[in-house]
Amino acid sequence: MTLLICRLPKEGRPTAQEARAAGITAWLVPAQLSAQHSLELDGAIAWLEAEGNTLPFCLEWHLPEALTPAQEAQAAALLRPLLAHANALLWQGRTPLWIANPEQLSQLHFSRRRLQVQLGPHCALWGGGPLGEGLDARYDRPSQDVACQVINGEQANYESFLFHAHRLKASPQLRVPAVLALANERAGVYANARAEHYNEWLGQVSAWADLRQPPGQHGLVLVDDWHGHRRWYRPGPQPVPSSHATPTPAVSERWGTPAQQNPAVVVHGFHLDLLPALLQGLGQGEEPALDLYLSTPREQSEQAAAVVRQLGWQRAEIVGVENRGRDVAPFLQELLPRVLANGHPWLLKLHTKRSEHLSDGASWRQHLRAQLASSQACEQLSELFAADPDLGLIAPGGSLLPTSISLCENGRHLRELLEALEIESRWWLEQHFVAGTMFAARTAALSPLASQQPAPEAYESEQGQLDGTLAHALERLIAAVVLQAGYRLEELPADGAKVPGFGYGHAAITRPND
Repeated sequence: MTLLICRLPKEGRPTAQEARAAGITAWLVPAQLSAQHSLELDGAIAWLEAEGNTLPFCLEWHLPEALTPAQEAQAAALLRPLLAHANALLWQGRTPLWIANPEQLSQLHFSRRRLQVQLGPHCALWGGGPLGEGLDARYDRPSQDVACQVINGEQANYESFLFHAHRLKASPQLRVPAVLALANERAGVYANARAEHYNEWLGQVSAWADLRQPPGQHGLVLVDDWHGHRRWYRPGPQPVPSSHATPTPAVSERWGTPAQQNPAVVVHGFHLDLLPALLQGLGQGEEPALDLYLSTPREQSEQAAAVVRQLGWQRAEIVGVENRGRDVAPFLQELLPRVLANGHPWLLKLHTKRSEHLSDGASWRQHLRAQLASSQACEQLSELFAADPDLGLIAPGGSLLPTSISLCENGRHLRELLEALEIESRWWLEQHFVAGTMFAARTAALSPLASQQPAPEAYESEQGQLDGTLAHALERLIAAVVLQAGYRLEELPADGAKVPGFGYGHAAITRPND
């Protein structure tokens, strides 16, 4: 569970019980050197030590103006006892000192060395904003460092925060993401600012922060405003439990003899009304020669077989499966093992994608089909694989997305899967996944997925989930498995207008130093 550290409000300070009910695990207490050379904490220490206030705290050192080396030494002497306080937060064996504006230090490199000596080895220096990269850790300052779109010439677009949250980069050092909740008096500054977006932002960066840590350790997230957080915070939805029921064995029907030299077309045909259009571009699997493997819910397997026969395929296997795990479970549990056993050199993975939750789902489906599901495309793919033995996976244009996109509901499954596959999570956060799960891949590059995959009963029962299932998490690991096996990825050219703006792409705006 992610540790949420919240800035202590000046007024209306809550009890520890109220804070815990809102998911807060520690306070961030502002500290500032006064003109009288004392440390001002707005009475926070006395409040934190009052009976019942048992949450740990950190200090955030605010520097209203540039300091000299002598002033830094003076401040360090005042900060040292508070950093040794019994209730000071320990993080990985050290007490962090948060420096709100490290640009005010006399000289970052030498200031860091001086402060480390003066505060002792058990203190870690964390800096706000991009300059925090020069300290032990960086923490984000959304309202200060993130540029947002401007709407109607007046309001900033709150969704721009989510665009960046879905594209966080895993720096070599610790980075603490922050979320900005808005109290009533600040809400008018932003358009599209609402509880739904805030909780998605919080869930997104929480999953990212947890995956950024080694197994068994939790990430940190800074909550910028207590009153706004209390107004908007909602506990995350409970995950749908795994079915735990062993699926009924698959049934299959096969005709023709698969040829080892032929590529395999692997299709999950859930929407049978879309199946003819998906397969027609491939002809009858004769020019070029292709062998078809198709999965579909068991109750419609005979109907699916009839469609394939009517289209004239001479070599096909139809596998009826339980409706569980979308297209991913049938692919990993049933079709990929058959393709590997028959020795096909590469496979083309397709499915009857409808994407009704996307406003441009039909255009996206047509784009993916045009890039992959045609005889001409298969000839091009064969040439690409033959020309480069290190090429492991070819993705449709626009489908290779950063793995950080849409982590919100997938963190739990991803943590378990990454450990099982022995993939380092920090490395994985720097990679990409194939959105839409349609691609061409060298079969040898996918073999680890067949030998190290979840048990069939681990998949959740079908309840119309749009995200957060084991299948959605596995989708985000396929490309990483290919890379880990020593192969490379390639993406076909694309018309950007046909690619949905995943992860709030419509709110894109760049920010410096990120």
